[in-house]
Amino acid sequence: MQKMTTRQLVAAGTAVAALGSTAAIAIADPGHGTMGDSTMPSTGTPMMHTSAPRKAPADMRLVSLEVTPDAMKGYNLAFRTKGFKLRPQHASGKHVAREGHAHLFVDGTKVTRLYGRSYYLGDLAPGTHVVRVSLNANDHRDYRRDGKDLAAEVTVEVPQP
Repeated sequence: MQKMTTRQLVAAGTAVAALGSTAAIAIADPGHGTMGDSTMPSTGTPMMHTSAPRKAPADMRLVSLEVTPDAMKGYNLAFRTKGFKLRPQHASGKHVAREGHAHLFVDGTKVTRLYGRSYYLGDLAPGTHVVRVSLNANDHRDYRRDGKDLAAEVTVEVPQP
């Protein structure tokens, strides 16, 4: 990954502050874009290209995905899996069947990797949002079965303040 100058970091921080908290978490994983991307849109920096998906074992699945309002502010995400182990220490490493991490998407944009089963999403803008979690191998390939990603999504309605 290319190092950023102080000026670039300040400019990125200013842009994130102007866009709000959802954008702030969206830059958390700049080295890995959405599936199939070959460059980062803003810089042209090469990213990991995701190739053929990993076949998910028959008993491996994403059991549930919930997004609920936080007691103070924002939203919390929780998911459960079966036959799959989260292994953050192996991320970007060699494939080991039945392990890896998850990718979090909000409205089709990759937000971050998930290494645990809970995540604080923060504030979401008023309106309708689709939150999606996919299970991914250590090498970031999607786990798939029958041509479909091993993923779950929920629609979140955020009321006007």
